[in-house]
Amino acid sequence: MTHFFMQTGPILLLLQSAKKLGFDAARIKAEIGPLPDDPSALISIDKSRRFWEVIQELHRVPCLPAMLAKEIPFGSYGPLDYFFCTSNSVGDFLHSYASYIPKLYGAVIVEIVEESELVWVRLKLAEKDIPPIVAESIVSGLMVRLRFALDREVAFERVLLPTNCVEHVATYKEFFGENLTFSAPYAALGLSKELWHTSLGRTDPFLHKIVENVAGISSEKSAVSLDVISAIRAELRKYFKSSLASAMPDVCPSFIAKSLKMSERTLQRRLAESGQTISAVVDEAKYEEAIRLLSLGEFSLMQIATHLRYADQASFSRAFKRWAGQTPADWKKTRSVKKK
Repeated sequence: MTHFFMQTGPILLLLQSAKKLGFDAARIKAEIGPLPDDPSALISIDKSRRFWEVIQELHRVPCLPAMLAKEIPFGSYGPLDYFFCTSNSVGDFLHSYASYIPKLYGAVIVEIVEESELVWVRLKLAEKDIPPIVAESIVSGLMVRLRFALDREVAFERVLLPTNCVEHVATYKEFFGENLTFSAPYAALGLSKELWHTSLGRTDPFLHKIVENVAGISSEKSAVSLDVISAIRAELRKYFKSSLASAMPDVCPSFIAKSLKMSERTLQRRLAESGQTISAVVDEAKYEEAIRLLSLGEFSLMQIATHLRYADQASFSRAFKRWAGQTPADWKKTRSVKKK
């Protein structure tokens, strides 16, 4: 198993927020163990895992990540916040955000995926042992930053959370909005094209480049590295949609490479550059499609299993439990809040 590291800064800021809210920050810090004073110092991702375990044990309140995120002053995240002050648009900021978050958290991958009507910002955890609340915390912080930068409430077309807090739906809707889905494969915000292109009114390309250099990132490189992943996802969505009505070949590297009009060797090289594998991308796409079909409530588990090319329902159920930590039947009982 790969051991991930993150910067100390996010944990220090969360501890400060906990103290502001009257939580037992001293005890939480004692349970986490020693932390460097330098926000940029690297610590084990286990510190973040332990933070969320302890604070949830001590303070059982709904929408805890959002509560903490709202208490972190603008500017506290350094380069991440300064990107807001220098970006031309929301979309430009989010490209820089996608490059910087992995440096801040280590075990988080940010993808920007453009669809016909929406642009998705997806946050995925690189290690399955990391609690989903970490992703919820990061996306909560992003929403707070966007609302601050635009100086207004921002309406997102869709919000996906990997956590499952359906018993506190009303509280979560107050912060995230009506179009909220729990138990998703990853955390994600779906932005309208209008919001994506919204000007931030404070463009400074020269200063923005300086901030990127200080942060050690390149938003252009991030966009390019995600191109092949986005293209594969788009092809898989078309594949799954068409295969409902007609027989299609099994998903394999040669099939995907042919769909993208490139050689298998080029495909593998591009995937290696992005740190992904074919099997991981296909697996994730199957999970996403399973969630979509289960949410519709129009297909039996056997139909979904066949659609996703599993030999039988049991094989599909085992795969789904590996993805979601629960069976498809259990997921349906506690499934997402549907869009009204």
